[in-house]
Amino acid sequence: MCFRTYIYVLIMWISALPALGQNVTVRGVVSDSLSHEPIPYASVLLLGTDRGALTDENGRFSITTGLHFTGIQVAAMGYDTKRYTPRLTSIINLKAELHPTGVLLSEVTAKPKKEHYSKKNNPAVEFMEKIRARQDLTAQGVANIIIMTNMSESHLPSMTIISMIRPREESTRNSHS
Repeated sequence: MCFRTYIYVLIMWISALPALGQNVTVRGVVSDSLSHEPIPYASVLLLGTDRGALTDENGRFSITTGLHFTGIQVAAMGYDTKRYTPRLTSIINLKAELHPTGVLLSEVTAKPKKEHYSKKNNPAVEFMEKIRARQDLTAQGVANIIIMTNMSESHLPSMTIISMIRPREESTRNSHS
C-alpha cells in the first residue's frame, strides 16, 4: 500500500514538471448569473500568489504568470465570492458567473427637499427694503430701477443694477437750465 502511494505521488509530480517554469494565461469573462450581463471591475485573484486583475467594462480579464497558484477567486461588490480550481494548462479559459446578493429594488425615486426661501442674508431683499423705506427716491429723479439677481458660484444670491431710468420731464427740465 505504501509503495502504491509512493508511485502515485511520483507520477503526479512528474506530470506536473512540464507545468513548472511555464507561463500560464488565465483569461475569461465575469457575468451576473441571473441576467448574464457582464460585471465590470470585478476582482480576479490567483490564489497562492500576489497576482490578480480587474475586469474591464465588458467583464473580460487576462492574467499571465509563471508562478504556481492553487485556484482562482472572483469577487465583486454586491455579489457572492466564488473560487475555482482549474486544471493547470498553459491557457485557462474561465467563464465565472457570480450570484447577486442583497435586495433588488424595482424602482427608486429620489426627490430633493423643498427649499425654504429665506429673506435672511439675501442682498436683493435688503436692497429693496431700503428702497421702500426711502420714499423720496422718485423726488430725486429715479423712477425705475431694473435689478437683476443672479446665483453666484457660492449659491448665494447677488444683484446687479442694470439701469436707472429717469422720468422724461425731469431730464428735459434739467437740460433747459
